[in-house]
Amino acid sequence: MLFDYLGGRMWSWEDLSPIDKIKKARTIMLKYHPFFGQLAMYLQPKEVKEIKTMAVDPKGNLYYNPDYVNKLTFNELIAILMHEVLHLALQHLIRRGKRNEVIWNFACDMCVNRIIEEYAMNCELNVRPKLPERVVRCPDEFKDKNAEQIYAELKQRTIEIRIPICSGGKGGHGGKEDEGFEGMKPPSKGDLEGELERRFGERFDEHREGEGISEEERKKIEEEWKNRVSQAYHATKTQGKFPAGLEKLIDEALKPSKINWRLLLWRYISQSIPFDYTWTKPSRTSYALGYYLPSVKKDTLEIVVALDTSGSIRDEEYVEFLSEIVSIAKSYENVKITAILCDADVQKIVRDESSIRELLEEIRKRKGYGGTDFRPVFEFIEKEKRDCKLLIYFTDGFGTFPDKPPSYPVIWVITEEGISEEQVPFGLALKM
Repeated sequence: MLFDYLGGRMWSWEDLSPIDKIKKARTIMLKYHPFFGQLAMYLQPKEVKEIKTMAVDPKGNLYYNPDYVNKLTFNELIAILMHEVLHLALQHLIRRGKRNEVIWNFACDMCVNRIIEEYAMNCELNVRPKLPERVVRCPDEFKDKNAEQIYAELKQRTIEIRIPICSGGKGGHGGKEDEGFEGMKPPSKGDLEGELERRFGERFDEHREGEGISEEERKKIEEEWKNRVSQAYHATKTQGKFPAGLEKLIDEALKPSKINWRLLLWRYISQSIPFDYTWTKPSRTSYALGYYLPSVKKDTLEIVVALDTSGSIRDEEYVEFLSEIVSIAKSYENVKITAILCDADVQKIVRDESSIRELLEEIRKRKGYGGTDFRPVFEFIEKEKRDCKLLIYFTDGFGTFPDKPPSYPVIWVITEEGISEEQVPFGLALKM
């Protein structure tokens, strides 16, 4: 096939070497897809025959198998370069945190592939990006969602995936050949990836998160890509060539890091503690200055802390819950805590505890591991704790919420792998 996109001499795509194909595709993208083209110029191609297809890391290294590149058409290669660039632009390789790696990778691929397919509909035919066949596709129900929101939806669906356990039979799903069948188990990494590929399509690249990169270097890389994205964004937006539907996601990626969620939580608790003024004991500050002003008298704040003990909460996350509760108890001598352990039902209640040691002893051993329903906690408070001034609920958010908000304030402390703040129907949602 011959091309003359740049007004230069004619050339044949089939005759180009793999590295020349990548270079040629990036150059053409600069003219016809300037936002993606500018960012693609920062990619550093590296031939690696040990991988099957392509991979990218936070630094922008683009690893490629030359045999794979030679199998791609021109339109497929520019789509794949857009795919890798979007992972970097949207910070996918450094935003996973403690989320499940398999589910996160599928969520990121769904997010960027949907952007590419929508963008391609308005491109000229000869330079229109075309994703390879059978790759991960994004369902319409996930449209306009970022990777975190798609991840939350996918995780909710995969919680129910279970794999048959066979202990000596011939396997299968029924009949006499299943004599060794013992039950069901959670899926392994390979099982989970296979099930998600069956449902949504195949992944064609690797996401390398940059093992061995220090936290300081990671922050530097993040700022570099933010600057690159910002420059490409503003340059192409003024030309009217910025991809539709991508603006919201780019705005999110360019936002500064969120404020420390613990500061927000503690500030809210401090503001909730009832107080009054007393003349019996004057303010020390005013007395030293020669004035006689009342001091602040703080009353005891009775709060309810609920801990999600359902099966979707990992033991490490539960330990984090306990750590935060101990921090709250230590920080506020005027706080009295009622702790509730709940999955689909209330499993344990520790009432009005002010001793940190005894509180921790009572809630350290979790009970539950079932489904998730938040309503039993609210029902308990309505019946037996009507003086509740504040509810703090530690959870991943995958459960059934009450139909309407209560009269008292609610703070939802959501695990890093949990649902997004936007999916919480009421109260203040803080992401750990």
